[in-house]
Amino acid sequence: MMGHDDGPLEQVKAIRTDEEMDGDGEKIIPSKVPVAKDSANVKIAKSAARLLAKRFGGIPGVPVGAKWEDRQGCSHASVHRPLMAGIYGTKQTGAFSIVVSCHYKDDKDFGDTIYYTGTGGRKRWSDSCPPKRLRLGPQVFDQQWSDPGNEALVKSRDTGNPVRVVRSYKVLSDFAPAEGYRYDGLYTVESAWKEKNPQGLDICRYRLEVNPPCPVVRLEVPIMSHLPPP
Repeated sequence: MMGHDDGPLEQVKAIRTDEEMDGDGEKIIPSKVPVAKDSANVKIAKSAARLLAKRFGGIPGVPVGAKWEDRQGCSHASVHRPLMAGIYGTKQTGAFSIVVSCHYKDDKDFGDTIYYTGTGGRKRWSDSCPPKRLRLGPQVFDQQWSDPGNEALVKSRDTGNPVRVVRSYKVLSDFAPAEGYRYDGLYTVESAWKEKNPQGLDICRYRLEVNPPCPVVRLEVPIMSHLPPP
């Protein structure tokens, strides 16, 4: 897990509503995270947030439709802790959450059904001299089931435990938020398989269905400004 600033925490004062909201002012959303006054309390809050993120199901106090400006907001709310990885979980427990951002062109988002591509196989370093670490390089190798993220989703298929789904504004889908990141509830991993992408490389694929079976809720709420970082 990636660390965050250990500085003092601040209360959330106000957040502006999304363009799609009907309000024309600012709304106050009180923080559910107590203000920490010393580094010991900050560390305790961080530890609590990490433990909270490792639960299956929803996060108390975070409604379906909650939105954040960036991945850091998702992390602070314990909905999806990693700032970079799209899959959060382990091969022993399964996946707790995923971010749908369509970094792979093979991803398909139909609202209540998501076809999600696994992780791995990407080029990590540029060809420049000296080489530079690539944030999101092209896929150049076959994906493997042994990748930790892929193992986590396979475990979720086997256990049936729900996975929290966050949609990014980057998703080319009618179900993506216009901006930021939105928590869209719980899905279950129904199946997992391998197939070839257009370049002939193996990719791990998963079909997720909304849980419980019902139309995806298009609940729009204000973007949640940065909660006091746990």
